[in-house]
Amino acid sequence: MIRVLGIGILALGLMLSAGCASDVDRQMATREITADADTTFASAVSVMRRDFDRLNIDRTARTITAEPQEFTTRSDSGTTRDLIRAPSKLRRVATLSVRPRGEDRAQVRLRIDRQREDTTRVEQSQPGQYRLSDAPGYTPIERDAATSTRQNSVWTNIGRDNVLEREMLGELERLFSKSTEPAAPASQPAPGQETP
Repeated sequence: MIRVLGIGILALGLMLSAGCASDVDRQMATREITADADTTFASAVSVMRRDFDRLNIDRTARTITAEPQEFTTRSDSGTTRDLIRAPSKLRRVATLSVRPRGEDRAQVRLRIDRQREDTTRVEQSQPGQYRLSDAPGYTPIERDAATSTRQNSVWTNIGRDNVLEREMLGELERLFSKSTEPAAPASQPAPGQETP
């Protein structure tokens, strides 16, 4: 009995310690780059600027957080609207970090999440409270009059953009890939011939 209890406590301790790392940290696409961290970070900024208009750059921590990039699509929204090719508003949110891994190596971690705007669906599924009086049931501040449309927007995570993650990390790898071809040997003069 004591043995079973000890094994249970050990298993519980292992489960709790495994859950300490954040989910975002564990689920980022990772690549090792053969260059120092500062050079890799500078190149990562230029690669991120191609797909995201606004970036929050922290050079001391070597992290980049992209402001949400919105776009409209008629597919891949994860709703029945895709069947009739109706437009859906999506956005991408990206986080990139560079960590040094030795003198001339760096680790690049990237995560790009896709989100769908669901504000109208949430409003339709939550009708207001109906009252049996002529007086309004809510004050303007209770009806979101004191907040902006952007603050009231509801965005639902619909998964990661693995294709764009691979493209961006692949581009960084190509920037720093060194050719593996050996240099051509210098031509040697034949015996008895002088070099000019």
